[in-house]
Amino acid sequence: MLCGREPSTNAVFAPGIENAPVPFFLKPITRGIANKVYDAFIHPNLASHFAFLESELTNAPNGGDYFCGELSGVDFLMIFPLEAAPGRVPDFSKETHPKLFAFVERMHKRESYKKAVEVIVKETGSYDPSL
Repeated sequence: MLCGREPSTNAVFAPGIENAPVPFFLKPITRGIANKVYDAFIHPNLASHFAFLESELTNAPNGGDYFCGELSGVDFLMIFPLEAAPGRVPDFSKETHPKLFAFVERMHKRESYKKAVEVIVKETGSYDPSL
């Protein structure tokens, strides 16, 4: 929560732009500028990058279960942005990116993942992958 309200998808990426400390009558202007930047640059790039990742899993060896065909460091690095993506990336859903969602579900079932989450919860008190 930013400034007492739920952040928009845009505010998650750059809260300083959308919620800049400006006089109240300028807020619509700063939000409008931020939204134009998101619509013109950030959202199209995110859509392009996640479409690329979906195609990489589709074309990966051994049925596309993992990015390099078998479990590797790439898969451990990719789980974090893919867990956070549903709340941040426009048009990112199970219907539009089925391979990526299946990958995340597969990684969540691994004992090593479960143990890592347990350590995070023990050390911090909670684990929220959308942060």
